[in-house]
Amino acid sequence: MSQIKIEKQGQFAFSLIEVLIALFVLSTGLLALAGLQIKSIQTSHHAYLFTQATLQAHDMAERIKSNPTFNYKNTNSVSNKPNCFSRACLPKEIAQYDIYEWQQNIALLLPDGVGAIQENGLNNFTIEVNWLNQTDPQNHHSYQLEFNL
Repeated sequence: MSQIKIEKQGQFAFSLIEVLIALFVLSTGLLALAGLQIKSIQTSHHAYLFTQATLQAHDMAERIKSNPTFNYKNTNSVSNKPNCFSRACLPKEIAQYDIYEWQQNIALLLPDGVGAIQENGLNNFTIEVNWLNQTDPQNHHSYQLEFNL
């Protein structure tokens, strides 16, 4: 019997090309997954900031509703906080306390956060919360809440 020899010279190079293509496809997929993860984190952070702005606007609306005897118009900037814990405060002092606390919370929770209150008519208010989102190309964002007493 005679033996037939078959040479396999070209198969080693072909396997190496297959491995390189598989590594390229795998690395491209992993880079795409990393990009998706980064976008997911950015979107999650934006949603967190929007939620904080919403909560702060509703918080101020509830504070205004709980003190309806004082007009909150033109009380957006309060520099000092009245001490309403050791003594009874007047409605104006309660409003100043509420606005001071609200501004401090917005500044703490939102980057470059600022809040404003406008009275649009008889017992009709608009509360606006603005902040800067550095991960979003539009950067400046705002939330507005309109309500009636």
